[in-house]
Amino acid sequence: MIDLISHPLAMLAYGMACNLLMALHSASKPDKPVHPVEFLRSRPYAIGLGVVASLAAFGGLHATDELGPITALGVGYAGSDILQRFADRAASRLQR
Repeated sequence: MIDLISHPLAMLAYGMACNLLMALHSASKPDKPVHPVEFLRSRPYAIGLGVVASLAAFGGLHATDELGPITALGVGYAGSDILQRFADRAASRLQR
């Protein structure tokens, strides 16, 4: 059971889920929480690119035998976070 919890693919999913929850928290206001489904629907390309980038980094690390559970967790979190930052920056430039 512990092997399944700490499997690199599971750790990748945990990192991506952690990033999603943090993004939901930052997008919510005290009087108006953001529903997770609405959040995902409002950013389909950013979410999709984050997943693809995380899987690409995961595959690259796996191919070079540099992949461990903690590395997979970091890849899942960072892959989504980096693309989210790019999406936010592009949106702010479009609003100007």
